[in-house]
Amino acid sequence: MHALQMNVIFPNIFFSRVRSKKFISSCLLSFEFLFYLTLTAFLAIQIKTERLTSPEKAALEVLQTSIPAEFLEHYITTDELIWTKFLKKQQGFRTKLIVLDPTSCNYFNITENCKIFHLILWESRNLWKSIPSNDLKATELLFETLYKHSPPNVIAIPDDNGFDVLAFTDLGTQLNVIHALILVIIVLLSLLIITCVVSFRLKNDIHIMRTKYSNLFINNSSSTTLL
Repeated sequence: MHALQMNVIFPNIFFSRVRSKKFISSCLLSFEFLFYLTLTAFLAIQIKTERLTSPEKAALEVLQTSIPAEFLEHYITTDELIWTKFLKKQQGFRTKLIVLDPTSCNYFNITENCKIFHLILWESRNLWKSIPSNDLKATELLFETLYKHSPPNVIAIPDDNGFDVLAFTDLGTQLNVIHALILVIIVLLSLLIITCVVSFRLKNDIHIMRTKYSNLFINNSSSTTLL
């Protein structure tokens, strides 16, 4: 009877330990896979950042226009809904600013015209000029329909080719890299915590199993002695 119980108990413990080792190995492999996957994604962001921030062929489009002070807020809102939305879909578009000449108008005098400038940064002049003219005309028509006022006269500065960008600092891509680093840290910490919790639970299960085995062994020894 003692030998029979030993044969039943030892295989269970053996296979439990094997399963535990396999499970831990799977966790470690998953951790390693996710680590390299995250590292690859981070390097891809770095490569994209270096490519985009190259100032070799970047161009700056500058547009000047005058808007009545009373329509300024509506103009900016409409421009954001129509033109900015359209530009974001274009290849080579980087960012856009709308700035105001503070000496051109008084916010408290709605009869004055405010001089504003559109600053549009393009990755290259070729990509900027590759936008189909039909799409530009359709977008302009949509803007005028939504704006509902006399369309402003737009002047390109210094001309339709804009400016060559010699150097610039792209804060947006820097923030993307910082966010990627934070994401990497969070993912790795989460995986480390999960691995530790799983290992602790497995170790605790093995301890409980050993305790049960010891109790069974003691009980079996007592029964054998009595027999």
